[in-house]
Amino acid sequence: THLNHLIIDVDTTLERLYGGFYPDWLAGGEWSHLYSYILSLLKTCQELSLCLIFCFDGTLYRSGQSQWYYEQLQHRKKVN
Repeated sequence: THLNHLIIDVDTTLERLYGGFYPDWLAGGEWSHLYSYILSLLKTCQELSLCLIFCFDGTLYRSGQSQWYYEQLQHRKKVN
């Protein structure tokens, strides 16, 4: 069968790939939810003959380190 390909930028869609926000993510619950969400996503893609290709930038450029650090501090403030 012919597969259609869909390229996904993980850096901009990571939260969605986790299946959205669920407040009951305690003691490993997030992994259980992520696993079931990914299984559902895979099943749907197989039914649609869709091949997902995930791309992400696994590097942190020196010029972006200070911005990354600042963003992490902002995220921590929201959590605290």
